[in-house]
Amino acid sequence: MTTALQQQTLLEFARISLCAPKEYGVGGLIMEAFIQHKSPPKRYAIFPQILPFKHRPPHDRFGGTTRALCLGQQMKVEPYVHLQGGVEIMDVLPEMAGLPAASTLEDLEVVRDSLAEAYLQAQDKVGGGIEAGFLPDADVPWLLFVGPYFAPVTFSRVDEQQPAPRTHSLYLLGTPEAAEQIELFLSRRSKL
Repeated sequence: MTTALQQQTLLEFARISLCAPKEYGVGGLIMEAFIQHKSPPKRYAIFPQILPFKHRPPHDRFGGTTRALCLGQQMKVEPYVHLQGGVEIMDVLPEMAGLPAASTLEDLEVVRDSLAEAYLQAQDKVGGGIEAGFLPDADVPWLLFVGPYFAPVTFSRVDEQQPAPRTHSLYLLGTPEAAEQIELFLSRRSKL
């Protein structure tokens, strides 16, 4: 669990991330949040942008990958990486200026649309990760980030396409509620 000082630092990083272009500023913030929760040190490894995905929209300038993180373990045998969950990162939205309470953003259409897009991208990555042998064919927890706000989801049996949920509870990095949700996410990672 993170300390109050660590949470305050994350909130300050969140404020700074609002000024960065697109999702790049948020990527560092999210990485910092997971580093703060990494106790003991071997609890998990952080793998940036490791999973390919099938969906390739015309505006995808990253060649079939998106800004994402996966959490897992390095192994001594093939496939050498066992992923246990992940994070999808979407752009900061103008509605997030000033870091309003997460509850005020949950019902905004632009936020719901961004979460739905993140959900579909993550769902596709989970399916690709299972096919490639990096993820187990079991329940897989994922965090959908829109700027410094996130919503936890779980994918189960990805071979069955699941519709994206229309509502999510949002959490703002740097708050005690967000720290609690990240710990819950980490405890739900698929087991080795």
